[in-house]
Amino acid sequence: MRAMKPLFEVISNLEGFEFVAFWLGLFIALMMTGFFIDMLMQRQGFGPFLNAIYALLGAFIGIYVRYNYFLRAPWLGYEPFVTLVLIFGSIALLLLLLAFIRNRFWR
Repeated sequence: MRAMKPLFEVISNLEGFEFVAFWLGLFIALMMTGFFIDMLMQRQGFGPFLNAIYALLGAFIGIYVRYNYFLRAPWLGYEPFVTLVLIFGSIALLLLLLAFIRNRFWR
């Protein structure tokens, strides 16, 4: 994840109000994501908080796969699209897989 090093340096150098505003904004965005996923999945969802955690986990999985397995290749096309597809695809796949496992084995 060497490509993310500048972002990690900026985040680690935050202090005071910027530090609190960044983490509060991230938490609010994560909770909004959890509520949105809960609204989409309805009875198949896990609740807003767990959906938010699973969405964060799926995003990290997508970024990990992107920067470790989909390095620059001429057939990939425009790079941000590949990143977005992998992030949202891994979130959707993780949530659908967990919903299937829960509904299949824990009834």
